[in-house]
Amino acid sequence: MIEVVNLTKRYGDVDVLKGLSFKVRRAESKIILGNNNSGKSTLLRLLMGLEKPEYGKILVDGKDITKFDEDELIKYRKNKSIVFQEGALFDSLTIRENVGFKLYDEGWDEEEVDEIVFKLLQFVGLEHTIDMYPSELSGGMKRRVAIARAMAGEPTVVFYDDPTAGLDPVTSRTICDLIVKLRDIEGVTSVVVTHDLSVAYFISNFMAFIGEEGNILLRQQEKNMCYINNSFLVMRDGSVLFDGNEMLLEECEDPFVRELIS
Repeated sequence: MIEVVNLTKRYGDVDVLKGLSFKVRRAESKIILGNNNSGKSTLLRLLMGLEKPEYGKILVDGKDITKFDEDELIKYRKNKSIVFQEGALFDSLTIRENVGFKLYDEGWDEEEVDEIVFKLLQFVGLEHTIDMYPSELSGGMKRRVAIARAMAGEPTVVFYDDPTAGLDPVTSRTICDLIVKLRDIEGVTSVVVTHDLSVAYFISNFMAFIGEEGNILLRQQEKNMCYINNSFLVMRDGSVLFDGNEMLLEECEDPFVRELIS
């Protein structure tokens, strides 16, 4: 789905990203760990086409988006979404208008948008907030609304920038549930930047499936199964230290990786 080749990004005289190369498979969660200022958020902006690199390629479905002009990037972003750390909702708009913003902007019929928005809010368990404003919601609820907004337009890829930062464990678990459900039920490819190792392992170890009554259930995967739709990328100071599955991560002898996962 995504292939990054020798990606380099510079701000002034500082190389924030230094020759990154990795792949993300379709319907996979790529979980990115690393220290502060390692370039993780910069990488997400490049993958969304919000910034251009100095060198390297970003191949999405075989097309190098670093060569796209602005019109091509607008078309590219139509089925890509990003969930920012703080949710980044529009305070002056209702939850209905926030979630449907992309669809309204593309000229969809208002009744159709309302139906889609309600279903998306149902998916994240917040349909009762549809006519409320962001100021009336808790931090965790805002994050769930941001995920509902990211789902508008049926994205093939969703990028998450530390989506559980500052949330309590129960709310963090809810966000993780949603990330797993999107991957396993909707087939969405996800790139997840996180500082929380428990979040990383949850996404790696749990799977979602449809129960007998049509409801969505989660269960912990067998250890030999959790490598199929997940992989880890460890970054330090703009470079890749590790790229592989959870078993290889736990066996990695690099001192920084050992400290990070201890």
